[in-house]
Amino acid sequence: MHKHEKGCTNNPNRVCGICGMQPDVLKEIVKKFKDRFSIKEDVCYPGDYMTIEKIIWYEDKPITLVEIREAADYCHACILAILRQTHMTWQLFDFNFDYQKERSEYWNGENEKLRREEYY
Repeated sequence: MHKHEKGCTNNPNRVCGICGMQPDVLKEIVKKFKDRFSIKEDVCYPGDYMTIEKIIWYEDKPITLVEIREAADYCHACILAILRQTHMTWQLFDFNFDYQKERSEYWNGENEKLRREEYY
């Protein structure tokens, strides 16, 4: 478990095992994004405890997945860390981010590089 916690995307003190992003950089990025919005819960039906969440933007421009990708230097693990630590869920923010797909694409690319190096 200790080994998992070190690189867990929900750990603000993580060091990325893919790109090497350090905790202080990640914390700064997360803070920058969190400072731009809040999530407000509204009760839909009093007594039923059913709530809906609403994003309140502090700036005119909502956060985009492109912006998050750039901040994470296109590292799929760091993108996921930013999404998790800012609580920007796909359900609420409607981001089309498929971690499994991006991870597979990354490792396919890395394996292809290794195959080319071994061949030449």
